[in-house]
Amino acid sequence: IYLLMLLFSCNLWAQVDPDINWKVRVLDHYNLIYDAKHQDVADFYAKLLLENHEIYAKTFANLPDKLTVVINDNTDLTNGYAKPIPYQLMMLFPVLPGPMESISEYGDWTRELLLHEYTHTISFEARYNLAKPLYYVLGTIVTPNILLPRWWLEGVAVESETRYSHFGRLRSKYMDAQLRAFFLENQLYRFPIYE
Repeated sequence: IYLLMLLFSCNLWAQVDPDINWKVRVLDHYNLIYDAKHQDVADFYAKLLLENHEIYAKTFANLPDKLTVVINDNTDLTNGYAKPIPYQLMMLFPVLPGPMESISEYGDWTRELLLHEYTHTISFEARYNLAKPLYYVLGTIVTPNILLPRWWLEGVAVESETRYSHFGRLRSKYMDAQLRAFFLENQLYRFPIYE
């Protein structure tokens, strides 16, 4: 059994380099975690995070008090993710989209990525009625909006990245072409929104 566990866990060893010198920069509303070799990247992200926070503070009532943001440069994948459990976390991969990706048409990629993922974080933050007292007892495991359909969570984030930037996916010619193709093939209203 131990040999099997060792074999299956070997690929986990390569997930994050154990020799990375991780740094934490404490900002007003964020704990920004980054590789010490990427100080310039961290400076750039910190500036955008603070600018985006000002934008969202004018629009949304529920913002997280302190958000952990990790700049993780261990992959060639574009994008990032946000999750509420066990605590609010944004994981960001500082990789520009390639020309063949659906998100390849962008204006300011970093700003749009931060806006998109932070919108997910805000979506997880809303707790009302019975959920609010349960949150104080059980913590972030009480996150009702995580049960919303994926199309809703992604739709709000895409709308937000478009509204608060000069570009965003809703201004993308790629997305226009996709919708046009669905319409011309009589597939627009047959497209399953729940997938």
